[in-house]
Amino acid sequence: MANADNSHELAAMLRNRWWRAVGVAALLAVALTAVLGGFRKAGSATHPYPELGAGTRVDNGALAVTPLRAWVDATRPGGMPNDFDKQDYLVLRARVENRTDSGFANASYLQSDLFWLADGASDAKKADSLQRGDDHGFYVNLQPRLPVEIDLVWTLPRGQPLPPKLVWGLYARDFVEQTYLTREAAWVQGNPRAKLILAVEDRRRPAGAP
Repeated sequence: MANADNSHELAAMLRNRWWRAVGVAALLAVALTAVLGGFRKAGSATHPYPELGAGTRVDNGALAVTPLRAWVDATRPGGMPNDFDKQDYLVLRARVENRTDSGFANASYLQSDLFWLADGASDAKKADSLQRGDDHGFYVNLQPRLPVEIDLVWTLPRGQPLPPKLVWGLYARDFVEQTYLTREAAWVQGNPRAKLILAVEDRRRPAGAP
């Protein structure tokens, strides 16, 4: 009898919107844990995913991503020079197309699926922010079938050295009719889809430069 009562309570919780949000957050936490070592593990199996450069489009299921260029600067995109800002900004600009039928949550998919692999294999770092490439606004809305240029931005300690090329990892997304926790349709993060390898332009002023 107790088990039946517990089942009814669980069903009621899942029907509640707040508890559905908790369930989605739990799924994201599991996915993030997988991301931290996913590319290193997958990379050991004779490159089961492609390694792509600037200008090459890749579809991860929910999104089509074309990496365009990467740079590091002492100011964030659209920002003004500020000597009191003790951070640098690593930027990956990509053309992104929402391949789903909804604009809901797709900017968060991008931030969750595209990671900077700081050591080239794992050490996955999620972008600290997303900005539009045209007006540098922080409100990023990916409408279906409408490509948009997006800047993914990582903050770095001022003066941090970087190699001439950096590696990003992109995860796939798979559509499921029902998730285990929410019982609703969703795009769920899957396996590594591709590595993106781009040269990085250093736009920072040399020490002592005016």
